Amino acid sequence: MAPTPSKQELVDELQLFAEEVGGVPTVRSMRDDGPYSPYYYKKEFGTWHEALQAANIQPTHGVTADVNRTELIDALKEVDKQIDQSPRRSDVEEYGEYPYELYTKEFGSFVIALEEAGITPAEIQYRFSNVEVPPEMRGSENIEKLRNEGPTLSTELPQDVSMKDRQRGVWDFKISSGMTKPAHAIHYLRDEHAPELVIRRFFSENPHILKQRDPHGIKLEIGEHQPSWKSIGQDITDELVEHGGVEGPSLENLVLVDIYDDEDLQYCFSKSVSQQVNTSTLVDEEESIPNAARVWGFRRENQEIYEALSKNDGLLFSTDSNSYTHYVPVEATVESSNLMADLWVEYEDGTRTGGIDSPRPNLVVGTDIQRIDIPRKMIEKEFTAVPDQGPTRLLTGDTIEPFVNKYGTVDAFLRDRKRSEDPFPAHVDGLCDTSTVEDILAVLRKLSHEEIPQEEIESELESIEREKREAAFREGVYELYEGCAVCGSRIEGPDGSHNLEAAHILPKNQGGPDVLQNGVALCRRHHWAFDSGWFDITTEYSIIVRDRPDLAGYDKIKSYDGSSLRLPESSSLRPHPTYLGQRNTLNEVFDESST
Repeated sequence: MAPTPSKQELVDELQLFAEEVGGVPTVRSMRDDGPYSPYYYKKEFGTWHEALQAANIQPTHGVTADVNRTELIDALKEVDKQIDQSPRRSDVEEYGEYPYELYTKEFGSFVIALEEAGITPAEIQYRFSNVEVPPEMRGSENIEKLRNEGPTLSTELPQDVSMKDRQRGVWDFKISSGMTKPAHAIHYLRDEHAPELVIRRFFSENPHILKQRDPHGIKLEIGEHQPSWKSIGQDITDELVEHGGVEGPSLENLVLVDIYDDEDLQYCFSKSVSQQVNTSTLVDEEESIPNAARVWGFRRENQEIYEALSKNDGLLFSTDSNSYTHYVPVEATVESSNLMADLWVEYEDGTRTGGIDSPRPNLVVGTDIQRIDIPRKMIEKEFTAVPDQGPTRLLTGDTIEPFVNKYGTVDAFLRDRKRSEDPFPAHVDGLCDTSTVEDILAVLRKLSHEEIPQEEIESELESIEREKREAAFREGVYELYEGCAVCGSRIEGPDGSHNLEAAHILPKNQGGPDVLQNGVALCRRHHWAFDSGWFDITTEYSIIVRDRPDLAGYDKIKSYDGSSLRLPESSSLRPHPTYLGQRNTLNEVFDESST
């Protein structure tokens, strides 16, 4: 595998490529003819427009361009014509004339821009914006309950889980209980709830499984549910088995601290948060706080905030106006004027020479710190009614409840965000060994007919762990088809399973790749019939049944002869004629060799 290019190499090659094309390169031109995949530029610079600016190439329209609202709407409509879904940020960056930031700056929200362009935003786009989800898109009572209360016992859902629920991401998680009493399944929203929270909720309802099952078997089942959960499942299982309990840490309060425009706060942060301090010589021996710690202080007027905090709560610091940059979980609290003075007041020969003026005797102590970089809006929209006054804000009660129901803890939120940091990867080139099933599936959904590989050996998907690749293929096929593509049936079991199978059109052993255009959902009977040669599918999606009236079951299969395959709505994700043609050619060779 070629080494990852350096930042300077990316800039140099982009400048040379701009000279070759005689203008401003686009994402598509870079992908088709450029020296590097656009993935590397987006990973290094954030957006394609920022990469152009780093290379001193002025985009056709920069963020400060003089462009009116009508021109932005017209350009967005052009993007919409080129794709089969509501345009997202990655689509605007790839196909659009103007950068994404111009839309959010002009309209206040990209969702509002879509609405004004007459484009219906996806439900997930509403949820991750500051625009209220329309009533008709809010989903069933089950979905509302899961959003309001987090992962929930199946028996506590207000309705039976429907096909529409499943299409909207309602999944169930359950580990078999072996010979013990049955396990109660937990339902959750696949694209919203953190895996860590789902797993912990399941074991809180089924503690007997931890006592009766072998930990190795539990870990295997978690990984089988979703391969991307494998690592977190191993960690949580080890933790729960070691401690003999199922309750994880509970977040009750979170403090947002803006220090970017307050010199005193910046001084305190640099002295005792961004670096560890040794507290062993600063406090009385009876004070039970860690010797090496991060220490933050509150003024007397913030006494109420200080008193609300306890172990497992947290502090989120914002060192710039656009993002939260550091997270410190609370380990202990202590009141000490002496410690405050030793930390944040400077003396020379007994004379005070610097430091803060206002006392901060209410101290919060943490042993860990995480460096993060998350936009302020992204974090604050996870809560309700975030206070907007003062540099120190306490989130608690109803305000923090949606966040706790979705993630459980800040650590789980940060891990989940890292897991799916780029929910819409632009291309297969962006996948790597650490890609999750969700990452791969997001790429598969976006591959156009021009981009899909003709054979597996041509695809960079081949370098991805087989287990993940196949899981993404199965999940994607199940999403596309409401039932069997031949007979339309879908039968669901009480345990959440169904009778559909994800069939490869061009078989794996003949080089068929794990892309959605090489897949079709079939019930078990018709999957067997397809693989055993009972019928072919033409490149026009007609079903042609072999004429073998001498074989048992012929009449049942023959009834579908000449009927049309039941297809996904998205034309770009339907079975590709290339794979259908290759399979039919293989079948012709087989027929000839058997006569």
